[in-house]
Amino acid sequence: MKIAFRRNTDCHTGPRKRFSPWFVTLFVASVVTVLLAALTVVFVLTAIYIDVLYTQGFVGFPLQADLGFEGHSPWVYDGDELVEVLAIREVVADGVFDRAGLKSGDIVVSVELRQNEERWRAEYAEDRGNFITRFYELLERGRDGGTIVITVVRDADDLDDERPLKDRPKRECVLTIKLQRDSG
Repeated sequence: MKIAFRRNTDCHTGPRKRFSPWFVTLFVASVVTVLLAALTVVFVLTAIYIDVLYTQGFVGFPLQADLGFEGHSPWVYDGDELVEVLAIREVVADGVFDRAGLKSGDIVVSVELRQNEERWRAEYAEDRGNFITRFYELLERGRDGGTIVITVVRDADDLDDERPLKDRPKRECVLTIKLQRDSG
């Protein structure tokens, strides 16, 4: 009696079919593009986070203590838009900000540093999201001396005032500072 063996045609026993060069190129290009995009996003977010953390935290908090104020960032109406602004929460009696005429509730709309013939300026209307960081950068630069002009509007606590910030009455406060830097 003869036993017949049938070949199993369901199994692939021959050499594997290779991917086409076009498919491999497209796959590699896609993977590289996704990786580069992810690295770019991580780099940008890290740079922004470090800039904000360093400037507003490590630079801003000591400046607040040295100049006698506490800042915060409430949301107020700027026309029809609800926006985050830099405001003065508290002013220390007889501190630098108090002597310059800044008051609790003031909204900072611009800051200008004048040192000799040089001028640096930051305005809320132009810098928007970077304004708080720029404010602390200019105050830090002013530690070496110079005149700082801070323009403010009233009042961060008045949520019913829907006028654009640029249309509210402004007041300029002038500071002259020369602070010792920490050497530690």
